[in-house]
Amino acid sequence: FEAAMRAAAPELFAHEAGLLYRMVTMVPPWRLVDAGVRVTRVLQRAGTFIVTWPAAYHAGFSHGLNCAESTNFAAEDWLPWGRRSSEEARATPGSRTLCFNHEELLCRLSERS
Repeated sequence: FEAAMRAAAPELFAHEAGLLYRMVTMVPPWRLVDAGVRVTRVLQRAGTFIVTWPAAYHAGFSHGLNCAESTNFAAEDWLPWGRRSSEEARATPGSRTLCFNHEELLCRLSERS
């Protein structure tokens, strides 16, 4: 996905390395499919939940009036993904601030064990 995005808009990524973290750039799904990226379409209905798995990207549109809420959560087996994500965010200039500190999460979990 990331390589396909960089190939689709190289001039934008040259200007801002952390562009993927800004949530402001979209590429038509057919371009991602042509680049070998697996694309899935989901229609969310009222009262339903959609879980985005680790290392997955998502995009969406709201049509008309909308009331939406999102929550970040992680099951225990997602901890390695969190570490990888933290390391990538720290290594990428211009990336967004993480919603929680992965090391602090690990320390708090170990205190409860």
